[in-house]
Amino acid sequence: MATLAKPTGTTTQVATAVAAVSVAVAAVQPLLLTFDALPTWLQDNAFILTGYRRCLVISTTKVVARRCNALDYSGIIVLTVGSFYPCLRYGFFCDPQFQVIYSIGITVAGLAAAYVVLNPQYATPAYRWARTSVFFVLGACSFVPIATAYHLYGLERMKNEMGVHWIALTSVFYVGGALIYVCRVPERWFPGTFDFFGSSHQIFHVCVVLAALSHYQAVLTGFEYWHGKRHGVCPS
Repeated sequence: MATLAKPTGTTTQVATAVAAVSVAVAAVQPLLLTFDALPTWLQDNAFILTGYRRCLVISTTKVVARRCNALDYSGIIVLTVGSFYPCLRYGFFCDPQFQVIYSIGITVAGLAAAYVVLNPQYATPAYRWARTSVFFVLGACSFVPIATAYHLYGLERMKNEMGVHWIALTSVFYVGGALIYVCRVPERWFPGTFDFFGSSHQIFHVCVVLAALSHYQAVLTGFEYWHGKRHGVCPS
């Protein structure tokens, strides 16, 4: 009982899940048979509707939760890998061989990351750091093409041609948000205070949105340079 009464940082997720289930049940209720619509040979049990439905829902919840977690992790990988392609396109606009090499490389890295994080063994809270480390390593793959571009073109060209300063800001948001999430800051310091608002999970998602906006600005910088200023023509 003491454990159940103790405030935790997952209160928001639990409340959200309960609300979602309630809405889902209310939505499908009109699609289910009423007691009067049942065949007469099933109407001998007054609890048939209130019994089997709850049993089936509870029986499938664990499987659904596991698959939704897998879908969540897959989405993170798709977002991370997909964000590489436009940056590689504009970062190596006039050197397509590097576009191909690094696109293949990040795709393979993404598949390897998916193989690890989609393993059911890593879906438990005990492997929170392991999952986060995989995502960190996947994101760190960006340093290889960035280092190559810096060696070939220099920092000023990278800022103009691929918005590397926006990419750096994107990394700050992603890494900062992930560290806040995995360290459970600030709720670990003030238990119960951030159960509904200001929890690490919420801060993490805000950071993800800010990172996406920053990345969009980076891609827009490259697009405007190559298709606006340069009209898609490489310097001779």
